[in-house]
Amino acid sequence: MTTITPFLLLLSISVSVAAISDHNFRGAVFDVNSKFSGENRSLTLFKAHDNLRHLQILASGVDLPLGGTGRPDTVG
Repeated sequence: MTTITPFLLLLSISVSVAAISDHNFRGAVFDVNSKFSGENRSLTLFKAHDNLRHLQILASGVDLPLGGTGRPDTVG
């Protein structure tokens, strides 16, 4: 924890200096634009995109090792 604190302090100071020196400063690192923020703003399209993304994550076959014996009547 002691090594993270000076880093965060230095980072916050450098961001503050950048914000003061640049009048067009809009963020610390980069601008973020939403894919669905333009003229084609549709909640239905957003939900369809999000559902497809979730299905792709689930279909990727992520296997978490849970451990145990698999028997519901035992511990461990």
